[in-house]
Amino acid sequence: MYIREVCLKRIKRINELQLQFEEGQEAGWHVLLGDNGAGKTSVIRAIALGLIGPNDYKALRLNLREWISSGQNKSEIGLCLTRDYLYDQAVGSGKGAQKKPFWAILEIMATDGAGTIDRDGFILKQRKDSNADAFVWGDAGGWFSAGFGPFRRFYGGDPEVVRIYLSVPSAAAHVSMFGENVAFFEALTWLKDLHNAKQDGKELQGKLLALFIKFINNSNLLPHATSIKEINNDGVFFEDGNHVEVHISKLSDGFRSMLSLMFELLRQLLRVYQMDAVFVNADQPVFSIDLPGVVLIDEVDAHLHPTWQTRIGSWFTTYFPNMQFIVTTHSPLICRGASKGTIWKLPNPGTDDFAFEIKGTEKDKLVYGTVLDAYETDEFGAGVTRGEEGKEWKKRFYDLAMKRRFDVPMTDQEQKEFVRLQQIFQVNVED
Repeated sequence: MYIREVCLKRIKRINELQLQFEEGQEAGWHVLLGDNGAGKTSVIRAIALGLIGPNDYKALRLNLREWISSGQNKSEIGLCLTRDYLYDQAVGSGKGAQKKPFWAILEIMATDGAGTIDRDGFILKQRKDSNADAFVWGDAGGWFSAGFGPFRRFYGGDPEVVRIYLSVPSAAAHVSMFGENVAFFEALTWLKDLHNAKQDGKELQGKLLALFIKFINNSNLLPHATSIKEINNDGVFFEDGNHVEVHISKLSDGFRSMLSLMFELLRQLLRVYQMDAVFVNADQPVFSIDLPGVVLIDEVDAHLHPTWQTRIGSWFTTYFPNMQFIVTTHSPLICRGASKGTIWKLPNPGTDDFAFEIKGTEKDKLVYGTVLDAYETDEFGAGVTRGEEGKEWKKRFYDLAMKRRFDVPMTDQEQKEFVRLQQIFQVNVED
């Protein structure tokens, strides 16, 4: 499954928004940029809700009233989807159908006596001209999607969320996007269960655990040569670049943020596709996972060092080459991965502008240029390359440079100040 088009109407602060992904170019690294309050999180949550559908969303216990734009009485989430015939199955009358892209459309409105009534008097239902219940919203195999919010961790979540994992897996695969009270402790429990099954002589679980560790270690996901050393009843243990053993709970926020995402992503892939399909390339030079699907990540740069931000998009598209990633960020470094993908700019709050795809030279600056090249585009706002005090210092430097150029006498203090500022700004005024 891939998303070909996103169409949102009257969702929270967003009056209307459209994103389009070209046929054959859906897989890749697709980045959403925008100022605070532009609605990046609202967009990516709406996409998640459209993938979960009108039945399973109930497990999330959302307040639907909050999803409708102020002063409106109905919202709409539309996803144009394509089906992978090798992996995405259909149910009922839909079997063998949908060779062409189709729309999965949800409506949110005040109850009119039809549909399922939300606890706040609103309903979410499938629009009449949408037939996605036989496909992405059905109970057939495939149709993989998962979503991850900005608060990615293993510990400290609400125990009640575990019930969603057990009862509604499709909603559980996106649950962290909708609240801050979610932790991926279930992934650690799953790994411990695999370890115990291995200890009991169950070869299949032992093989699965070994392949899981091999993928994490061989893919060079973690910086500084950090790798999994052991998984046992006490948890997951790593060996860092100094050959020191570290329990997963003692790793830095950046490590835990990315590991919690990866562990849960792999767990969800194995739930949908099974081990043989997920790890079919285990003996290849590049141990990649070539399965289709959609992965949503809100604030993918959270807690990541700039060097990690620079390579994370390329890492994902290398090791999940057929997956469609849609991510939000405030960091230009995340855009580096969009050489295979797209970059979108959401309109600034309070304007009547529309979201647009960044193309051509502007995209090249974000993907291939330096950080300054990226910040000097208009996509991160004006005046972000230098602070106010820095601007004053640079003005002072040029004032002193003009004195020097035209042999205007300067005091010793001004001479020292000029030398210091020239070292900071690295400008040769003699040129």
